[in-house]
Amino acid sequence: MPTERPNKLKRIRPKYKSEPHNIYGQRAIYLWLRSLRKTVPLYSTLAISFLVCLIAREPILPTDIFKWASEGKLPYLTAFIDMDRCLGNASNACPLSTRALFRPNQVIGAQQLEAIAATIAQTIGLRLPSVNFYAIAHRYLKELCLPVEKILPQACRIYEWSLPPGLWLSSNVSGFPTRACVMSILIVAMRLLYNIQGQCTWEMSHSEIKNPPSNDQKVHLTPDSANLGSMPKHENANDYAKKHCSATGLEPNNKLLPVRTSDYNCHELLSILEATYHNINTAHGK
Repeated sequence: MPTERPNKLKRIRPKYKSEPHNIYGQRAIYLWLRSLRKTVPLYSTLAISFLVCLIAREPILPTDIFKWASEGKLPYLTAFIDMDRCLGNASNACPLSTRALFRPNQVIGAQQLEAIAATIAQTIGLRLPSVNFYAIAHRYLKELCLPVEKILPQACRIYEWSLPPGLWLSSNVSGFPTRACVMSILIVAMRLLYNIQGQCTWEMSHSEIKNPPSNDQKVHLTPDSANLGSMPKHENANDYAKKHCSATGLEPNNKLLPVRTSDYNCHELLSILEATYHNINTAHGK
């Protein structure tokens, strides 16, 4: 494998004269190590760990692998310390310390980890299944404190009907993450179940949580008025809807799609999501 030509010749130290060197005085063992790190980077172990979880159909995400490696729950950043105790001092056959051999330089991000896992699978000819949609969707709903028994069956029907290619690993680093594809199906399922159809229902529901309007203030819009843009925080949703209708030439009416009966209506759904969002921000110290 070609190596970079040094700017000047290196002087061979007497203690390393017995080792093979190239014409520039570089130790052959370090050239081998540099080539090995490029061919099989240490972070490949994280990608292989993710592949094992995928094949075992576990709801483990690349973000989990990244978090566990960064926090030390996975023996990645400091594994060379334990290996040093087990292997002892370097031998004459391989005069490299475990620190030089097994100390990683970085923890790769979740998206890069997913792409590397797909690349490894393609290289060795491993046919991968899609991610376990049911298990990951179930996990997301539990973490968001949403009704699993109501949303998950609808999401599974959408998944079985569409079978989006985004649920398979891609070697493209800029591709759509599989976890985002799972969440997008859940969002579609919730929009269908809770009648969030872009007819100001979402905006008015969000406003009614904090500032409930009287019955004579409620306004409904036609399906043509879906694109509302960003509602100012200080403005009531009904007033905002009226202004939007006036600006677009639309007249409000009462022809909304029938709201499905549910144990969790749209208001309660928003309250749950807002509380979960607050808990996540508090946990991360934001």
